[in-house]
Amino acid sequence: AVDDVVRAVVAEHIDGLDEYFLAVLNSYIYQIRQISMDQTMSMILSAIREEVLQQVTERLPPHIQLVQKLSETSDETEWAELIGQCFGMDPDYVDAVEGIVRGDEEEVPATTAPKAGGDD
Repeated sequence: AVDDVVRAVVAEHIDGLDEYFLAVLNSYIYQIRQISMDQTMSMILSAIREEVLQQVTERLPPHIQLVQKLSETSDETEWAELIGQCFGMDPDYVDAVEGIVRGDEEEVPATTAPKAGGDD
């Protein structure tokens, strides 16, 4: 219930929420966590912060969204899958890229590798 209200209110005001809003919000969250026994307000403010960040991320260009997703993981398999999804790569090619990231000695399958010069 609270999540739905937060989502709706943030969506209504997203154009007026900037980095200063997030800085003040983070400061309030920190202060409440330090001085209050009841963390309800901190949890609500944290939900607002996460929703703002989510909605801002959704508005970013696709290549920036990809960089954001890549920065959220250190798992090479997930990296390869994200990059493969982004470029619509054949799953076999994604597996080969994953092997290259890990340092395996696998060759890139010739049938799935993109052509460098376009049509021949």
